[in-house]
Amino acid sequence: MIPLIDYSVKFVFIVLLLRKCSAQTTNCSSCIPEQVTFTKSELNANFVGPTKNANGCLEMTAYCDPSTHGPKATTFMQFNIHMGGPENPKQGAISAKLICENGLWHFEKEGIKKEITEVNCLLVV
Repeated sequence: MIPLIDYSVKFVFIVLLLRKCSAQTTNCSSCIPEQVTFTKSELNANFVGPTKNANGCLEMTAYCDPSTHGPKATTFMQFNIHMGGPENPKQGAISAKLICENGLWHFEKEGIKKEITEVNCLLVV
């Protein structure tokens, strides 16, 4: 016979695990666009959304569109003033999907997640 204490330890572990999982799920729908600064400059950073994905979590798309500067205009997206964006400078628009996680917006690339608080677009000459 297994002592009663083993069952209570397992029960407490399961309850804590369920609380953690439900907190993560609930907290992926609490982000608001105003948590991210979309810097206005020669090439304005913009966004579309937020919308709920298949998991019920919020996501929004940040983008840089250099089309007003001509068809060959090259742009680069940066995060948090100093951090490289989703791709190298290129001609045309650049976009990045931001996902709400733990009440904060994140960008993920190659399995690495970064919290995003600012998006800016640079016109490359």
